[in-house]
Amino acid sequence: MIGGLRKKIWQCHSREKEGKGSNVMPSTPNGGGEDEAALVLIRHGESLWNEKNLFTGCLDVPLTKKGVEEAIEAGKRISNIPVDMICTSALMREQMSAMLARTEHCRKKVVW
Repeated sequence: MIGGLRKKIWQCHSREKEGKGSNVMPSTPNGGGEDEAALVLIRHGESLWNEKNLFTGCLDVPLTKKGVEEAIEAGKRISNIPVDMICTSALMREQMSAMLARTEHCRKKVVW
């Protein structure tokens, strides 16, 4: 418990190489109530340098077509999870992934 709220962390993997198991995996058992908060973590879609197996670090490399599709799929996979806020870094690939995932979700508030 942190600050009186029970926390639940979710990870959503949209990349094929990470397996085709469960779409969204909770780190804690299901359950909870009004005092529960959730943290959903989504990795950005494939970038141009990911495609070439190069390390991008802090370079601002855009998404590939596959990366765009992965971001949209990630949004579909979390569409049933309530979202209050979306946070990203200033990198284009992360902001693009967040915006594309958001198109599949009803929540609109974004924090950069």
